[in-house]
Amino acid sequence: YRGTREPFERENWSGPNSGFYGTRSLAWYSGLALYGEGIADSLAEAYLEDGYEQYNELLSYRGAAAGDDGGSASAALNYALAAYPWAEFNFFHSYRSATGDDISQRWPYVARLAGYILWNRLPGGRHFGSGDDYHITNQIRTGALHLHLSQIEHFYAGLKPEYAAATRWLLGTLERERRSSFPWARFLLTGTGEEDYYTAELPPGMPLARHLENMGQVFMRSGSDIDDTYAMFTVGGKLPQHKHYDHLHFTLYRHGHQALDTGSRPEPGIHLYNYYCRTIAHNSILIHMPGEEMPSYWGKKIGVPAEGEEALPVPNDGGQRETLCSVPLAFETNEHFAYVAGDATTCYHPDKSEQVVRQFVFLPPDFFVVFDRVRSD
Repeated sequence: YRGTREPFERENWSGPNSGFYGTRSLAWYSGLALYGEGIADSLAEAYLEDGYEQYNELLSYRGAAAGDDGGSASAALNYALAAYPWAEFNFFHSYRSATGDDISQRWPYVARLAGYILWNRLPGGRHFGSGDDYHITNQIRTGALHLHLSQIEHFYAGLKPEYAAATRWLLGTLERERRSSFPWARFLLTGTGEEDYYTAELPPGMPLARHLENMGQVFMRSGSDIDDTYAMFTVGGKLPQHKHYDHLHFTLYRHGHQALDTGSRPEPGIHLYNYYCRTIAHNSILIHMPGEEMPSYWGKKIGVPAEGEEALPVPNDGGQRETLCSVPLAFETNEHFAYVAGDATTCYHPDKSEQVVRQFVFLPPDFFVVFDRVRSD
């Protein structure tokens, strides 16, 4: 998996900076299974050492992404809240089983995932739909979420009591999983207080807005009830995984989505490459320059067409060229307003823009002001 051969069809070589649920993640577990068995001891020890280094790289990377706010290796929730958390939890359990040491306590950022879920969550269990989400219903994928939150409570309820309340409140809104990728995981969990889930309350004093710098998102809300107003603004960020050309995009929600992140990801189908990931699918700024050739997505200039569909090249939508490019200029929040400003000038072709700045103001309960400064030839 280190590159001595080509990957076979659909083989996942994802590394510590992504989901880490492919071939490379097996080094740690194969090393554990064979260590000291007299079969291939030197190889098992090499795998064990390599796997340990990779998992520490993963934990360092995700810890830096989460910062003091919470998050994961991607802002796309259909990854961050579905398959991604298994990497941490399976490693924590297996490491403690092998060594007797609870290594999870060295990585408290995992507990903050509950806070990230809380800011993303909209009434009815929906979310804003950042990045490579399918956008069919914008429902948070909850198949494994109850179990992921139960794991957080198992490892961190004592260490991070400020996150325990949010974790238990979220657990009270979810049903337990009907199936699991790792069915044995429930039997490893102790100390969870299921009797508290349905009486748990959210932590008091949540601010009107929060800027998650590393995730590249600003969340705003007038409250946490069905009649409240919710918004998300995209600016900055450090994570390339499943990121779109969507800087300075905003999404609004009140009794349903009022301003959308549009498109979906049919595979096969050129819609994914020619619209869904592009700036035009978002509430961002377009600057048309005749003849501009737009960049590829997922490394494909022309997507695999569906049956009966023509293989068309990426159109010139007047959009952005980089997925990690914008710069936050300001963020301020208090009980009266939330304000954010961002500069996306370097996201566009240098020949067509000298300045692309957006200022975004939320005046609760449900007023927004959007002011753009664009200088273009």
